Amino acid sequence: MALVATGIGLKGFRITPENIRIGGKVPKGYYRRQFQEAWDPPVERCDHCGQPGDLYPAAYGAADALLHPGCRDAWVAAQDDLSIPPYLDRRGAVA
Repeated sequence: MALVATGIGLKGFRITPENIRIGGKVPKGYYRRQFQEAWDPPVERCDHCGQPGDLYPAAYGAADALLHPGCRDAWVAAQDDLSIPPYLDRRGAVA
């Protein structure tokens, strides 16, 4: 299905007119598929895996995120700073 219109300010949505074949004529116009992204509500995605689904808020220290229940433990582990402080690092001292 095509919409033929002029003077519609859609460049901010990155929607530009295309050649639309209607019978023997080829005017400029718009296809419905061009508007779909602008019409659809944004899909929330998991802050750990990036996939949509049932998401729940999570917080760990100063960090917060929306996560799948199965992503929570991996996200928390990624937030931990597991580096060894220099005063405890004995890897170079062992001979």
